[in-house]
Amino acid sequence: MEKLYVFSKGNFSNFMEADRLKNNINFIPDSPGIYALISKKDNALYYVGQAKGKLIEKPRSIQDRFKKEHFKKRARGSALRRHIALELNIPLFKDHSGHNAVDPIYEDRISDFLEKDLKISFITAPWTEVDALEVAAIQDLKPKWNTQHANI
Repeated sequence: MEKLYVFSKGNFSNFMEADRLKNNINFIPDSPGIYALISKKDNALYYVGQAKGKLIEKPRSIQDRFKKEHFKKRARGSALRRHIALELNIPLFKDHSGHNAVDPIYEDRISDFLEKDLKISFITAPWTEVDALEVAAIQDLKPKWNTQHANI
């Protein structure tokens, strides 16, 4: 039975397999909000992230974040992919711009883990509420990766 993750400002439910979402990108909300990833094996909560963009005039959707960063084989632009790298004991390094990155030879392993081992749930929210929603979810639920390696 899939666990319902309830926190002070909402709940994550109806998790979908990441590989199914990658192949059906329109299942991902095309609006700002937060998302949670759990293990397919034991429903353990691994990560909570957000998509909103920097400017209220140009909000970023969860769909855009997954399509252009998380499902793309480039860990430098995706904190989620860097968390997966650490979970798989793949080393991070600072690139020429000082950003955390992984050697491109590992990107397939990261994608395989994301697509085969994880399920994702979404909560949409107005741009002005996304930060508070993410903070509440992380504080209340204490996802493994958000707490183990918070500053990657």
